[in-house]
Amino acid sequence: MKMIILKLITVLIAIIAVVCVITIFTKKKYNIKRELVVNAPQKKVYDYVRMHKNQKYFNHWLSFDPNTKIEITGSEDGTPGATFHFESSHKKVGTGEWENVAMNPNERIDLELRFLKPYLFTATREYSV
Repeated sequence: MKMIILKLITVLIAIIAVVCVITIFTKKKYNIKRELVVNAPQKKVYDYVRMHKNQKYFNHWLSFDPNTKIEITGSEDGTPGATFHFESSHKKVGTGEWENVAMNPNERIDLELRFLKPYLFTATREYSV
């Protein structure tokens, strides 16, 4: 009986050790890329995407709850520092905000996303036009 218990403890310790080693070497950051081709002039697409007020028309997550409370604060909408706050009781939307942190006119918009509910999470997002 003692040998069986000793073998079970050894196997359990080995399993825990393997899980710990796998966790140490697992990638901690992920890069997800999605592309959409829009048949419109580059400047027109850039000007549309940079404006937070237009997010409700093309942001996938906001489509889950049409009653999501939205507030745009900071500098003028569509400029660095402009912040889009959202709040929803829908579990796929939650509460958080994103902010324009850097912009390269007619080419790229860098956003910082800060999710507050249902869990704390920070990410970056880039729109390339």
